[in-house]
Amino acid sequence: VDDPHQAVEIDREDAIEMQEDPKAGRDRALKAIARIANEPEAANSLIKVALAIARSDDEIGDAEREMLYRICTALRLPRSALGL
Repeated sequence: VDDPHQAVEIDREDAIEMQEDPKAGRDRALKAIARIANEPEAANSLIKVALAIARSDDEIGDAEREMLYRICTALRLPRSALGL
């Protein structure tokens, strides 16, 4: 993957799955994210974007924090990469 935007390819079916079965949708998204774990620059870019989204309301809730940790795990990054 040369473009971090390609890291997670969520199409219409994925979005529907996330609505109908959030756990399955989340697991599928994390598997897609894991595909760039061997690309440090893309992985770091993705975690920065995820962190920016989580901070967009000036507060990182428990569920957001847990998802950020899961993303770190999928990317094989330490939680400290979040700077939280």
